[in-house]
Amino acid sequence: MNISFTKMATFLLAFFCCACALFSINSAMADNTVKPTTLADKVSLSVEQVEKRLQINPGSDVSQHGDFIQRKYFKVLKKPFLSSGSFEISNNQFIWKTSKPVESAIIFKNGELYFKDNSGSKKAPAQASTIAKLLQHLIAGNFTALKSSFLFYDDNNTADCVTLKPKTSAMTAFIEQIILCGEKQVDEFVLFDKNMNRTEISISYNKPS
Repeated sequence: MNISFTKMATFLLAFFCCACALFSINSAMADNTVKPTTLADKVSLSVEQVEKRLQINPGSDVSQHGDFIQRKYFKVLKKPFLSSGSFEISNNQFIWKTSKPVESAIIFKNGELYFKDNSGSKKAPAQASTIAKLLQHLIAGNFTALKSSFLFYDDNNTADCVTLKPKTSAMTAFIEQIILCGEKQVDEFVLFDKNMNRTEISISYNKPS
């Protein structure tokens, strides 16, 4: 495992989840409403079973755009850190724009990744594109692309959710599991990091004009 990649992956995931905003720390424990899935007695699902379960089949041409609300729960925070913005996805592009509480963007285009904030655009190392691709595949519901890095399980609590468990060192270094929910489109996913802090992301889609 390349240590520099692990650090960059962790940084990018933190940038994505927090949008580089500043916030004050409380000593109280975070809300623990969403629990990680217990996988001990679960049977893994195939891509076809996941797509049937969620009624999702992204096909070969992916073009989506909409808005998101993101809640990041830390064990040292009493309340979640809230951010919101918009996104655009196509086969060769992923744009994640945070508008509140501060403006920033993650742009993955033509195989290159950029961060953008009030100081301008910054090109990220090539390895960091792995995380941008992960987020792109999660929102698009591209389980065929995700199967090389994750195992799929049915969720403990609801029929329209699946749990993704990382199986490669590149992912297990900083992701414990992901719970993804939706019906025909991905509506929400929850990422648990190795410290069991979680990020909840709710997605809404703009209707075609």
